[in-house]
Amino acid sequence: MSSTVRTHESKVGVSMPPANFAMDNILSQATIAKTPKLSKPVEVAYQNSMSTKLLVLNSKGGCGKSTFTMALCRQLLNQSKKVEIIDLDVQQTAFHWGSGQDELRATRFQFQRGRFFSLVVRVLKETDVTVIDTPSSFNHDELGRYLTLAQKIIIPIQPTSIDIHAALNFIQKLTQHPIYKQRRSPIALIATRCLSSNQFILFNKVFSHLNFDILGYMSADIAYIEQFDFFGAFSTNKQVQDKAASSNKAHLNSNLDKKLWSKVSRWVTE
Repeated sequence: MSSTVRTHESKVGVSMPPANFAMDNILSQATIAKTPKLSKPVEVAYQNSMSTKLLVLNSKGGCGKSTFTMALCRQLLNQSKKVEIIDLDVQQTAFHWGSGQDELRATRFQFQRGRFFSLVVRVLKETDVTVIDTPSSFNHDELGRYLTLAQKIIIPIQPTSIDIHAALNFIQKLTQHPIYKQRRSPIALIATRCLSSNQFILFNKVFSHLNFDILGYMSADIAYIEQFDFFGAFSTNKQVQDKAASSNKAHLNSNLDKKLWSKVSRWVTE
């Protein structure tokens, strides 16, 4: 199977709009990379997909959203799940990582004026889990857009005093949002880049009063960082891409945080 990355602008067929509707505004707005090599893959509109739609969400930058997204996708792929990534973050870290993985499809999309997610973004019909990576520093309206995409929500939080304080404020805004009150999507919390079990004890103590599942903590292991090889991800050289992809798989094929990922996988897929 060729591992050459082919990035193209997705042109989605839609029903005939009114004559004064600007078709240019809805075409070529989602970029898809590395569609698995399937014979005549069947796509469906995102809202019609039967996959589990997981939103990875936190308004604070640097909390490990993309790192968690990549690690979760690798764990699900190792379980033979069919996975897609939709990256809404302008940095597109998860998208570029996904572009180097033969087994999944990665899509990037930016919410801007004239861009319609429901008309543009499509997923493969056979997809089991769609993981949506989000940006930080979003406003009230943008949060509402993200919440409409979610069946389940995971909030990655670094177990530091500053990050915990910021997360408490964010969770309050999240749970008071009208879209969340309407949909009531299940929420789980996970501690990221945890340096010691004592950090997680504090994390658990602070958040245990909330009616959310606390899934555990990701250790501060360099393997989570090394899964994204910047040079390999952005290189156009096939040998470099193959080496980076092989290395990425090897990093997370061990027993690293095995109990955590077993619990996370069950929560996501059940």
